[in-house]
Amino acid sequence: MKNLLSIVLCVVGVQAWWTEFELAGVDNSEEGILKSDLKVTRFNKTTYTLGGIIEITDNLEQDYDCEAKSAVSRQGNNQFTFLPYKISRDNCCQFFDSLYFRLLEKELAEYSDLPKRENGISLCNTYKKGVYTLKPDPVDKNIFVKYVDPGTYRGDIMFFRKGSAEISSIVSVYLKLY
Repeated sequence: MKNLLSIVLCVVGVQAWWTEFELAGVDNSEEGILKSDLKVTRFNKTTYTLGGIIEITDNLEQDYDCEAKSAVSRQGNNQFTFLPYKISRDNCCQFFDSLYFRLLEKELAEYSDLPKRENGISLCNTYKKGVYTLKPDPVDKNIFVKYVDPGTYRGDIMFFRKGSAEISSIVSVYLKLY
């Protein structure tokens, strides 16, 4: 999960240094292709963890599209402005085979029982219907770019049924930089 958060922050414009970091929370998806019950906990004074349950309610294969967006609330007042950096809507299989997800995949393999990539098979095709556990994963604040504006950042991953404009599932991760 820390790689996903670092991707969100790497694409943010530069203006000021942040010194304090807080993994502020997760908005879980309660319906659709992906149901989640992820929680942020404090490991110690400076380290946060992200762990919980992810349920995939249908085989991903070719029937779903994915998109990722990031937003910032510079004042920390939850009035978010979308950043121009995103992963455009594409077939979930393309999304999971992207550079972005490959960075996250290694982290997920270490801290979860999610299916692993098999030679010659798209990771998307290995993500079958089922319930998977993410063990609490310590998020190291040193992985984030220091030279970004303080504020609250949100990363959204959205799942759509192919051909539909309606979001099937959305998971949002919040990060505060002071």
